[in-house]
Amino acid sequence: MNKLTPTIVAPATPTGIGGIAVIRLSGPLISQICLEVVGSLPTARVASMTKFYGKDGEIIDKGITIFFPEPASYTGEDVLEIHCHGGPVVVTQIINRIRSLGAELARPGEFTERAFLNGKIDLTQAEAVADLINSRTSTAAKCAIRSLEGYFSKEIDILSKKIEDIRVYIEANIDFSDEAIDALNENDTNKRLQEILFSLRALIDRSNSGNLLTQSVRVVLAGAPNVGKSSLLNALGGQEYAIVNSIPGTTRDLVKASLNLSGISVDLIDTAGLRETGDEIEREGVRRAKNAISEADIVLTVIDDSEKNKEETNIESPHYDVPNIFVFNKCDISGRETGVFDNSMGYLSVAISAKLGSGLEDLSEMIKNKLGYKDLGEDVIMARGRHIESLKNAYEHLDRAIKQSMPELVAEDLRMCDLCFGEITGRFSNEDLLGKIFSSFCIGK
Repeated sequence: MNKLTPTIVAPATPTGIGGIAVIRLSGPLISQICLEVVGSLPTARVASMTKFYGKDGEIIDKGITIFFPEPASYTGEDVLEIHCHGGPVVVTQIINRIRSLGAELARPGEFTERAFLNGKIDLTQAEAVADLINSRTSTAAKCAIRSLEGYFSKEIDILSKKIEDIRVYIEANIDFSDEAIDALNENDTNKRLQEILFSLRALIDRSNSGNLLTQSVRVVLAGAPNVGKSSLLNALGGQEYAIVNSIPGTTRDLVKASLNLSGISVDLIDTAGLRETGDEIEREGVRRAKNAISEADIVLTVIDDSEKNKEETNIESPHYDVPNIFVFNKCDISGRETGVFDNSMGYLSVAISAKLGSGLEDLSEMIKNKLGYKDLGEDVIMARGRHIESLKNAYEHLDRAIKQSMPELVAEDLRMCDLCFGEITGRFSNEDLLGKIFSSFCIGK
C-alpha cells in the first residue's frame, strides 16, 4: 500500500433516518484513526462492539466496527467499516471526527476505483458493481452479479488469448522470415480467425440484449383522442395509472407507468390525444406529447379499430424518427382477431383489446423484437454502450485481418483487435474514461 495515498471516508448507506448506518474508510491512516475514535485497532474480520469517541473523549455513539487489513479487502488497502445508529447527526459527527484526523471525503465510486487500480477487480467487474446497485429488475440483477463474478471478463480474455496466440506465429514469421519456424499455414490461420470472428459476433448479440438491461426504455403511447391509450397504459401496467373516459381530451399531461418486460425496465408514457384544439390546456398537453414522442425509444401508435376507414385515415399520420409499432385497439368491438398482422398499408401491426387484455403478449413481443432483445437466459451479457462499441471495433479489425494479404497488415489489425478487448477489461485505459465511469457511482461505493 502506498503510504502517500490519502485515507478516504464516506457513508456507505443512503442519507436519512434509519436503525443502522454504515461508514466506510480505506487507506493507510486507519490504525491511527482507530486509536483515536475507537480506542484500539479491532481484531481483523471480527465484528467488535465499540464506542465512538469525539475530540475531547466524549462518546458520540456506540456500535460495531469491522477491520479488513490489506491486501485481503475490497479496495486492497486497509478498510474499516463503522456500523452506527442511522441518524444524520450521528453519521455527520463521526465522519467529521474522522476527517479531523486526516481522512478525506471520498469521491463517488472512489472505493471501487481503488479496487480496480489495486488489481482486485477489472473494469467490467467494477462497472458491474454499479449495475447491480442500479438494477431495476431481477433479470438485470442476475446478469450484473454474473459480470461481477467475472464471466464477461473471462469470455473477453479467452478471445484475447486466441488472438495473441495467432499474433505470435504471424509476427515471428515477419521478424524471422529467413529461419525455419513451426508456424501455422495460411489456411489454418484463417480457419482459426473465422472461428474467433463467429464467437465474437455471438458475444456482440448477447451484449446487445444485456445492454437493454442496464437502462430504462422509454415507450410512448401516441395517437388521436379516445383511441384507448390510457386503457392500454393501465392494462400493460397492471393498475389504474390514468383516468379512462369517453370524453375526448381527458389526458392532458404525461402519465407514466413502470413495468418489467421480460427483465427489461420500461417506462410506459401515456400522452394527450394528437389533434388541433382551441383549448389552451389541451394544446399544452399536445405539445408535451410531441416532445415525449421525439425522446422515445419506441412509439406505440394506437388506432381505434372500431372506426370506419380507420387504416386509411390514421395509418399515414405518424412520421416519427424513432421506431414505431401500430397498435389496433378495441378489437372486441371491431371483431378483428387479436395478434400480429400486416395491415392494408403494408405495415407490421398488432391487434389488441386493452379492455379485455387480449393481444398484449403479442404486443410485448413486438416491443422486445423492435428493441432487438433476445431472451438468452444465462447467456445474456450485462454490457454497457462502451463495451458494445469496443466489441464492434474489434470485430471490424478481425474481419479486416482475415481479408488482408500482407502478414504485416494482418498483424496490425490483430493488434488493434486485442487493444479493443483491453479497453473493455481495463488492461488499456485512460484517465478520462476511468473518471467518467467511476463518477457515475454513488458516494461510499
